Order: sequence, then structure tokens, then C-alpha cells
Amino acid sequence: MAKDYFEFKQFVVNQDKCAMKVGTDSVLLGGWVAAEGNLNILDIGAGTGILSLMLAQKTIGRIDAIELDEQAALQAEENFSLSTWRGRLNCYNQSLQEFARTVKKRYDLIISNPPYFSIGIRSDESNRALARHTDSLSYNELVSLSRKLLKPTGRFTVIVPNDTRKQMIRQFHSNEMWVMREARIRPKENMEFSRVLFECALKMPAYYSIEEIIVEEKNRYRYHRSFKKYTKDYYLDF
Repeated sequence: MAKDYFEFKQFVVNQDKCAMKVGTDSVLLGGWVAAEGNLNILDIGAGTGILSLMLAQKTIGRIDAIELDEQAALQAEENFSLSTWRGRLNCYNQSLQEFARTVKKRYDLIISNPPYFSIGIRSDESNRALARHTDSLSYNELVSLSRKLLKPTGRFTVIVPNDTRKQMIRQFHSNEMWVMREARIRPKENMEFSRVLFECALKMPAYYSIEEIIVEEKNRYRYHRSFKKYTKDYYLDF
């Protein structure tokens, strides 16, 4: 059973109210994303607020988080209020669709660990099912609405299952977004890719980079150096 809280080097994430607990996907995404300085940042599908907190640690920018589930939004607000960066963090209990219709602000960086089970057996727990299924937010809506909310020089960063990689690239192309960086993730050295990280821009970049990240070595909880590279500023044991 997951603990009611998860402790990092500079903040604590309570997760007793939130269906989706702190996981490797969000920690890796938050560590991998390139962000520094005074940015306007949007976190889509905030959950516990972990991505917003990680970005608050690595930037001096202001961060808006949106979360559809009411209990998860309350959890994120609680975690924000307990952090050193409470004055730079806001959470809105709204869908992305509603938020995009009303907000006037445009963002330097948008980050998301979106729902990812579009088909298959649902979780028995309705809130967990909502958090993990794309019924409430399709990949097309995620990409197109993120594009609308970005500044011309802004960037969009996301993590998705590896088996949707080609689908996501098609969504980027149809919305005139360009991949700048890509990282494909293996859970262990001898396993197939399970996730992919993308960083996209609205203008064709001068470069494109792709890398491979391995989470664990052969033994469980023995983390690979490529994973530690991006998470060492957050995990207590690194």
C-alpha cells in the first residue's frame, strides 16, 4: 500500500486524498524538463501537485496547475501551501477545456503527465479510472489546447506510453508543433521501452536530440545512472 506522503529533498507530497499517487513517470518528467529562470508555467492534470513543486524548485517562475478531480485539486493546494514556494503556486479545479476557454494568459512552458489508458479494463475506483483514462481529455485536445495556451517561443513537455509514440508525433505535426528533445524510457536494462518523453516547440528547432533512460538496473530499487542524472536533485537517497 502506498504511503500517505512522499518526502523529497526540498518538499513533501501528501497523497492521501489523491487517487493517483506519486510515481516514477512524474518524477522523471519533472527532472527531465528543461526549465530555469522566471517562467510562466502551466501544469495540466496536476494530481498531487508534484510536477508543479518540482518546477518551483528549479525555477523562479509562477506556476498554474489545473486538476479536474476536486479531491486531487484540494490535495495539490494543500501541498502547495506547505511548500517554500506557496506564493508562486496556484491550483484551479477545472478541466483543460474550460480553462482554455477563459484564461487570457499565455505560457512559456506547459507540462503534463496526462491520462493514458484510452481502452481496456478500468480501475474499480472511479477517481483512479478518471485519472488514468483519456475519456476526459484526449491526446488531440491536450496537444491542440496546449498549443493555444503557449507563447510563440513556448515549449510543451509531456510523458506518454511508448505504444502511443507515433500517435503523439502525428498530433504534434497536425498542430504544427516540432519535437526538440525526446527520451525513451526502459523500466530495466533488459526490458522494452515503456514510456516516452517529448519536448516540443512552435517553431522548427535548430537541433533535435534523442536519448534512452533506464530506470532500474537488474535489481529492484537499484537505480540506473541515466535515471539518477535527472532525479538526483529530488530523491532523498540520491
